[in-house]
Amino acid sequence: MKLAIALTSLLSFAVANPVDVVERANIEARKAFEGTAIPGPGSNLNCRTWPSTSARIVTKLQHGQKIVSTCQRAGEKVRGNEVWNNIYVPGRGRCYVSDHYTQTGYKWIPSSIRCEQLGI
Repeated sequence: MKLAIALTSLLSFAVANPVDVVERANIEARKAFEGTAIPGPGSNLNCRTWPSTSARIVTKLQHGQKIVSTCQRAGEKVRGNEVWNNIYVPGRGRCYVSDHYTQTGYKWIPSSIRCEQLGI
């Protein structure tokens, strides 16, 4: 019953305020950014539980694989770059990849939120 009330409330908000719903979606979309894994041809990029090369590997990404990051965090420096991108991998969950091995067009993404703000 509580779920039905919550859904009804959410739906009535969306119908009553469609501009607000669209704007919230746009705000969330601007926080995420796209990139590409570039560990090198024939190599894989380790996606880890924490921004450190000693953290457990969650999964491996192939060279050229597209990524979408929701936030960034400073971590262990990899070839002079302390930035790590937090990504979601379907079936695996969230993990971190070193920004050194990604192509996003930036080091620190200007519009990106810091993972610390999200508790990630």
